[in-house]
Amino acid sequence: MDAPALDTWDLAYLARPSALSYSLESLARAESVANPRPHRALDDARAAKDLFLALIADFAKLDPAALDEIRRLAARSGWDAAALLDAAEDFAPPRPALYAAAPPVVDSRALSARLARPRPLRASEDETPADADEVVRALSEGGALSQIVPAFEERPQQADMAKAVAETVNAGGRLIVEAGTGVGKSLAYLLPAAMYAAANDRRVIVSTNTINLQEQLIGKDLPAVKRALTEISPELGEKLRFCQLKGRANYLCYKRWRRARESADLEPAQAQVAAKTTLWMADTETGDRSEINLGKPANFAAWNRISAQRARDCPDLRGPCFLRAARDKAQASHIVVVNHALLMSQAAAEGSAIPEADALIIDEAHNLESVATDQLGWRIGVADLDEIAAELGGERGLLIRAAAEVSSDPAKTEAAGRASAAIRDAAPDLRDEMARLLGTHIPDALPLPRRRCAAFPIDAR
Repeated sequence: MDAPALDTWDLAYLARPSALSYSLESLARAESVANPRPHRALDDARAAKDLFLALIADFAKLDPAALDEIRRLAARSGWDAAALLDAAEDFAPPRPALYAAAPPVVDSRALSARLARPRPLRASEDETPADADEVVRALSEGGALSQIVPAFEERPQQADMAKAVAETVNAGGRLIVEAGTGVGKSLAYLLPAAMYAAANDRRVIVSTNTINLQEQLIGKDLPAVKRALTEISPELGEKLRFCQLKGRANYLCYKRWRRARESADLEPAQAQVAAKTTLWMADTETGDRSEINLGKPANFAAWNRISAQRARDCPDLRGPCFLRAARDKAQASHIVVVNHALLMSQAAAEGSAIPEADALIIDEAHNLESVATDQLGWRIGVADLDEIAAELGGERGLLIRAAAEVSSDPAKTEAAGRASAAIRDAAPDLRDEMARLLGTHIPDALPLPRRRCAAFPIDAR
């Protein structure tokens, strides 16, 4: 029987962009689909059918332009999504027919407006110290945090650390704290830092070892601190702004995404990621890849081709730019959470990705040495070579475009045709040649930057 294949993975990948897992068992649980005996053929088949029906109904409600964009990307790449789109049309409510041409499914003006620049901080002339006694009271039984944090427990070591942090931030200098497990060090440094920063409209940088800890501070600890600060001083709690800042590779580049979407030379993984990010871009305010599940390893490589990692003229000052928006938000925030990798890469490049601050808090500072070794070194991998080769000799690569420019001269058309053909034939060998050259020219050691970066938990003014 010659019937089309419909994969719940493809459907969920687009209909549920942020799902933690696309396995049948995980999706069935998330969609409340019964599957009493997972990994048994009949039960899995029934669950797959019910899951498909649950997802396709939502998928069919997508804007016709979005469905047409997915169809166009699939047709250009060999990604077999035609049956899925046909099924979506069968489940869709009455509406106009799909567009024959590819419309602008992402409104760049609306996106730019969504990423409008907030007003940066302007430090107050008179400095107001953080009230160390008030910080200690907030961390005591019956204090502000006990009303907010579930199962709060008063910890003398936490209060001692918070008082020391407050005094160091107020007076300036350096403080090294060794805090054991269970002390609650995050709240111990965040509360006094937030109180000082909000009172003076000044900035504190917090650096963590991992992006996971960044997410915890942003999603859990800092909201609790803001609420506690509101209990202590409604004015300060209302003022406090915080954000996280990551490296370039974490942010979607609108220009590279648009160029990839228009490419006639797409692989299935690239088409899947382009379709997923097209739907996601209608709502995201960050362009941060942590908001979506990229799925397969090949899709992570496809993301690298549309991230801001190697974007030219970036941040882009003319159109929508998620990287610029993240940096603008950092300029307007009292607490900016980064990770050690970004902190060290900034030290190496003496760049301006992280805004200037009055205090630097390095959480898990014992990991800083190994991160510094990674960031101050230099490496290139197979994925990097593939991307460089594609940018040079791909369908829309630099060499092909150069040959096309030459071909505009009628006298040189034949020569340009031969050059284009030669470039396309040579493109697969570019990576191997670059690898050979790099292998003989990588220096034995790279000089460390002259700029010093001290690895202390707090470095105030």
